[in-house]
Amino acid sequence: MNTSFRVRVGLALLAIALLAGARAALAQQALPNIEALDPEKKVATLEDWDKLLDFLNQMAWRTSETGPKLADFSGKPLDLGWERYVLTPEAKQKLDALYEKAKQAAAAGDTPALNAVLHDAEKPLAEQKARAVLTLGSASMLAASMYHVRVLEPWLARGAESDRTFANEQLYGLQQNLGKVIDNALQSSSAAMTWMSDFTKPSHVAWEALNAERLRLMKEQAALPNPIPVQPHVRDKSCPPRTEPLPALQDTVRLAPGFPSAETYYPQLAKATNVDGSVIVRVLVSEMGCAQRAEVAKTSGVRELDDGALTLALDGPYIPRAREGVAVPGEFVFRVTFELRE
Repeated sequence: MNTSFRVRVGLALLAIALLAGARAALAQQALPNIEALDPEKKVATLEDWDKLLDFLNQMAWRTSETGPKLADFSGKPLDLGWERYVLTPEAKQKLDALYEKAKQAAAAGDTPALNAVLHDAEKPLAEQKARAVLTLGSASMLAASMYHVRVLEPWLARGAESDRTFANEQLYGLQQNLGKVIDNALQSSSAAMTWMSDFTKPSHVAWEALNAERLRLMKEQAALPNPIPVQPHVRDKSCPPRTEPLPALQDTVRLAPGFPSAETYYPQLAKATNVDGSVIVRVLVSEMGCAQRAEVAKTSGVRELDDGALTLALDGPYIPRAREGVAVPGEFVFRVTFELRE
């Protein structure tokens, strides 16, 4: 099976299962056998046909279970599009008729007749595979967008109704654009293999708009309490021993050489869905250059980014400040920026 195809479909399935808020229900069920969708694998037997239909039926159930959990900024469920694109009534009627012929030929032991029916079914079955892959691609982007819904909600809750309307416009605009990608791809001979970049582009546009909306709302609500407070991180173990002597001390705390980059602490889900931001961190540093406590001085607007910044601040090495040439404890305030790199 083509490895990149497996990865793309697998990611789509996992995105739907893990991001839709249906973790508990879906975790009890094994993911369907994605080999059934491999465009390089022809349906050569009734068993192959059964496996493909079983996969499509499983995914129809999964999307029906997941769909209501994918809601817009007003709580209205989003349509994942499975019933619109995969095994439509017309396609199902055609395939059911062919399947019945194939079963009759198999029961009669008429191999030539069975092979003829399988040949006739090859094109419509391949189309259903392509439609399934495309719909999974669209659904995975919508599922990933639910993270933006969760991130924005605390800020929208204190905003105007027009703010919520704008956010919904981005989400439904994305849904429409993903539908256009499916429609256009179905006209292509390689529809099942080209969806990833095509689905990513409109998703990134919508996500950038939602990121910008969060920053705007944060600025507008700057005088209000932080709606997503993160508890300070306090060191609960001894400081790691220094392997090198302290550099020359100054009257302020500084980051020591080898201080980790924000990239290492970028929360995976935030990074995968293009959620970025900056956190201002205040840290208490001991006379040994070890962080004892880290707290958020200014939020990024995203709980996971704030938490990641505090973890980084507590892990990193510092150069302590000096008083009369002697290292002493001190506070240090600095910015941690989580940004996407090309």
